[in-house]
Amino acid sequence: MWRLAHPDAPLAQPVARFDVALPPGTTLDPDAPAIGWSASGARLAFVACAPDACRLFIRALDDARAQAIAGTEGAAVPFFSPDEAWVGFFADGKLKKVAVAGGTPIALADAPQPLGATWLNDGTIVFASALAGGLQRVNEAGGEPRRASDADASEGELRHEQPEAIAGSRAILTTAMLAPGPPRRARIVGLSLDSGQRVVLVDHASAPRFVAPNVLTFVRNGDLMAAAFDPSLLRVVGQPVVVVPGVGDDPGQYAVSRAGTLAVAGAAATPVATASAATSATAAATASALATAPALAFASRGSPLDPLPRVFQHLWSVRLSADGARIAGVKAGDGPGELWWGTVDRGTLARLTFDGEHRDPIWTADGRAIVFASRAGG
Repeated sequence: MWRLAHPDAPLAQPVARFDVALPPGTTLDPDAPAIGWSASGARLAFVACAPDACRLFIRALDDARAQAIAGTEGAAVPFFSPDEAWVGFFADGKLKKVAVAGGTPIALADAPQPLGATWLNDGTIVFASALAGGLQRVNEAGGEPRRASDADASEGELRHEQPEAIAGSRAILTTAMLAPGPPRRARIVGLSLDSGQRVVLVDHASAPRFVAPNVLTFVRNGDLMAAAFDPSLLRVVGQPVVVVPGVGDDPGQYAVSRAGTLAVAGAAATPVATASAATSATAAATASALATAPALAFASRGSPLDPLPRVFQHLWSVRLSADGARIAGVKAGDGPGELWWGTVDRGTLARLTFDGEHRDPIWTADGRAIVFASRAGG
């Protein structure tokens, strides 16, 4: 009777913070989301790139080492099946899956662009692979994809990408990309797979992730944020708060498991009070563990570049040449974004384009030319 009347106080869930070391000589894929959690947070998948190829690695949290998955050269954007037995990824223009225990990867569908995927409880995968248009859906065993969503051109939407399943629901979250230009113009949209209901959840935001039972995380202005979320109504019901500053907008190198375990790559990986920030978004949020992954040296694209001269700090989609001597990026003023380049040691900056919206500059290996995406002239 005494024990019943005087129960022990509940033990607080401890918060663990630690680094996940990448294989020697590798960096995280800088061009696509490279991190994925299993639903329970027991396994972390990541794509690490060496000079010869990018490969998929899986690290169980009860194992000190990450295991390379054979046959996954060229992998991008890892994601887990709900039962955590499989991991999906993009490679060679295909959507593929491979058993966590190892084996031969299986191609499921054509997917020319690795723009995100999510595995639903009903045994289907919703994925994005087109630079214009909506999402597609395919059976987990493979087959002919069918349409899952349409980009709303009347609302200025260019495409849907980075889909995210809502556990226990027939709805998904997705990033609706608007007309290109820096900073990234995007919004988060909720979609019902049954009724076709479409709801704009958060403006000026991207990379949605659902944390059970009622938290939505996303990236806005380069910061990782969290808000209370009602999945049954597809509605944000709480004021967003900053969880981790400076994670970068493109491609948004962070991942959250359904259980609330968080992994952040690059400069934003400094341990912070992530659990308390998530808890303040909703009282039902569970304490989370932060696993930080040292990544590529230039991970935080779209955030101020403190080590570089101040003249470069207002550039977006920044890239350095292979020798680190030259820098290129997008500078947006009152008009469309244009390409600029400069030399790092001199701190100089010069304009390259004058005729339209441009983004994503990439230096050639010899540092003498730049490849970029453009909307000018269609």
